[in-house]
Amino acid sequence: MKPVPAQPASPPGVDGRARGDGDVGGNLSHRPVVADIRRFRIKHALRSIEDALLLLEGPLVEGVEIAALERVRDDLAVALRIVEAECAGESRGSKV
Repeated sequence: MKPVPAQPASPPGVDGRARGDGDVGGNLSHRPVVADIRRFRIKHALRSIEDALLLLEGPLVEGVEIAALERVRDDLAVALRIVEAECAGESRGSKV
């Protein structure tokens, strides 16, 4: 029996339906929602890479370049910090 692939979770505020202009879900013209979606996607991509690295620990796996996955993980961690800083700055700016 083949495993059923997991359905990707929708980021907060997005219902998963595409609109005619190509945007997905709720009001994406609102900047904090866009930043939240970006943060959600980066965070989950980072988590997936970390999970893959954990699964590849132990005996040497042929054909998989661990160093490349580690570089992607490091780049995603930097991108996540940048996006989280942007989100924090926008939330502080909207309270003024």
